[in-house]
Amino acid sequence: MTASQAEDADVARQIARVLLDGHERIASRMVEAIDHGVTAYANTGDAQRILADVRSHCCAHIRSFLSSLQDPAPPSEPDLEFVEQAIMRRVRQGIPLEAIQQSFRIGHQVLWAAV
Repeated sequence: MTASQAEDADVARQIARVLLDGHERIASRMVEAIDHGVTAYANTGDAQRILADVRSHCCAHIRSFLSSLQDPAPPSEPDLEFVEQAIMRRVRQGIPLEAIQQSFRIGHQVLWAAV
């Protein structure tokens, strides 16, 4: 690893530590943006419960992403199983796949804005 790469990795770890402290706040912003940007959740008749589950997923997603900034090894399949499980729950809750994909895009935009 070059000195520049080591420096970049150190900066990434510092960013991850700061963001981890505020991950609940970021998750709240993600859910708010998803709720405003994807009408499928409101149309379920159970939006409050589903959005609470979305928030839990956002927290897990943020922690997973920030862990990847701190550890040079890529996440393993078991590390990412929570994503598949969340998608399956949304489908069972009546959320169309297109809306799920849009939710992920919106959530990632909020997370990157935080970074």
